[in-house]
Amino acid sequence: MKSVTVRYFGSSSSATRKKSEVISLEDTATLKNLIDFLLLKYNASLRNLFYDRDGEFKPLVMLLINGKAADDLAYLLNDGDEVSIAPLIAGG
Repeated sequence: MKSVTVRYFGSSSSATRKKSEVISLEDTATLKNLIDFLLLKYNASLRNLFYDRDGEFKPLVMLLINGKAADDLAYLLNDGDEVSIAPLIAGG
């Protein structure tokens, strides 16, 4: 088992009612496994941030692993990783 710290910002913090938590995952867990775990734990309140109405994966949040943008859902998480879920910010 490995432990990953998840930090929530903005809408994800509102959905989970937490600023952070430590999650224990299997040694083979990927970023997608973590997202699936969180969706099971928090259900609809968090699902809307990751999937559109048609059930297609279109996140409305940015995922960071140890402070760096993460877009590879197959990324193998390491013990002690910090995953942040932050709102997308756009300007113009």
